[in-house]
Amino acid sequence: MSIPTTQAIREFLEQQIDCWNSGDKEGMLKAYRKVAANSLKVEYVGSPVIDGWPALEEMWSNYNTITKIDPVEILINGTEGACYLRNQVTTPDGAIISPSLETYHFGDGTLHARYYHNAH
Repeated sequence: MSIPTTQAIREFLEQQIDCWNSGDKEGMLKAYRKVAANSLKVEYVGSPVIDGWPALEEMWSNYNTITKIDPVEILINGTEGACYLRNQVTTPDGAIISPSLETYHFGDGTLHARYYHNAH
């Protein structure tokens, strides 16, 4: 295992978005397993850090069919990545845009993802 290169981080971030939007759950999980074989942690900012694998399953089950991701900007610096996203969410009242920021800190087979969403 090794810390991903800048290019590998960019490829991961782009691949996870592409897989999400195309409904390719296995592809998305494979991308995460490649960079987080040792540990995946997820943090919804304002809540405790949780095990990332069940969090990804829950995220997929609750939001994949109603949310498409439009990446506005992907930034990579060293072992960290950040995404500014426009999430297009289908609701009973119609589609809404829900922006989010996501940050990713990569280690040697580890990933800590932080998700910033508007508090409701």
